[in-house]
Amino acid sequence: VERVNDRLLLDQKSYLQKVDEVKAEFNSLAAQQKIMEGFFKEGWFPLKQNAAPATPQKLQVEGAVESTFSERYAADFQSRLEVVKPLDEMNGGFAELHSQQMALLKGAQAYSRQKLDTTSGLLTKLGIRPPVTMALAKGDAAAMGMGGPFLSVPEQTQREYEISEGIETVHATLEQENKVRNAVADLPLVKPMAAITGISSPYGYRKDPLRLSLAFHGGIDFKSNYAEPVLATSNGKVTWAGPHGPYGNLVEIFHDNGVSTRYGHLKSVNVSLGQKISRGDLVGWMGSTGRSTGPHLHYETRVNGRVIDPQNFWRTQNDLQALEN
Repeated sequence: VERVNDRLLLDQKSYLQKVDEVKAEFNSLAAQQKIMEGFFKEGWFPLKQNAAPATPQKLQVEGAVESTFSERYAADFQSRLEVVKPLDEMNGGFAELHSQQMALLKGAQAYSRQKLDTTSGLLTKLGIRPPVTMALAKGDAAAMGMGGPFLSVPEQTQREYEISEGIETVHATLEQENKVRNAVADLPLVKPMAAITGISSPYGYRKDPLRLSLAFHGGIDFKSNYAEPVLATSNGKVTWAGPHGPYGNLVEIFHDNGVSTRYGHLKSVNVSLGQKISRGDLVGWMGSTGRSTGPHLHYETRVNGRVIDPQNFWRTQNDLQALEN
C-alpha cells in the first residue's frame, strides 16, 4: 500500500473496501477464538464441569459496532499516515488475537504437562523409569551441531510458527502421557487368583513358620482352595517353569519395564520356559510344594530384581482408575 500510495495510484474506495473485508474476517476469527476458549477452559480443561462456553462478544471498533473503514475515512486521505492507519489497527487486532491464542496454548501445555507428570508419578513410585518418546528438548540443539547465518522472518510468519510450535508441544506431551498410561496399564495390577479366601502371610517381616525366628517375607501368601487355578497378572514371557528350591514348583514371568512376577508352591505348572503369556492365562494350580506348611500361593512382584510389595501395584491400579475417571 505504501508503494502504491507513493505513486499516487491508490484507489481509496476499493482499498477501504478490501480492508473492511479483512476486518470482517478478523471479527469472525475473534468470535471463533472466544468459542475455542470456552471449549478448552470449560470443557477440555477440568476447570468447570458441564459448563457451556460463553457467547462470544462482538468486538468494538472505536465505539461503533457496525462502523467500517469506508465510513470512517469517507474524506480523501491527506497523508500516508492516514492510508496505513487502518492497516495498523488491523495489525494490532491480529497481535491481540495472537496473544489470546498463545495464552490458551500455554494453558493447554500446562494442563497436558500436569497430566504427564501425574501419570509418570505412578511409575516412579514403583521405581520404574517412564518410557520416553518425546522429541528432543530445545536445549539439545547444541549437542547436534547447528548453526548458520541469522535471517529474520516477517512478524506474521513468527506468529504462525509460535502457534504451530505450541500445538506440536501439546500434541507431543499428550502422546507421551498416553504412552506412559499404557505402560502403567501393562503392569501386574490384578490379583493372581479369582477365588481368594484370605492372606495367610503379608509382605514384610514376620515370624518364620518353620524356624519361628524373625525373617523377611518377600511376597504375599494367598489362601484358597487346593488346586485353585493361578492366573498371570500381566502380559509377559515365562523365564522359569518348574521346581525351584524352597519355592517348590515355581512360575516366573518377565514383563515390560523390568517388572517380573513369581508364583510359588504350585501343585503343578501349566506353562513352559520361553512361552508368551497374556494377562489372565492359566500358569498352574495352587499347591504346597517346596518350603511350605500347607496349601497356599506365594506371589511376588519384582522391579529390576528387587522385591516390592504387590500391594503397591494394586494401589497403582486404584490411582490409574482415579485418573481415568
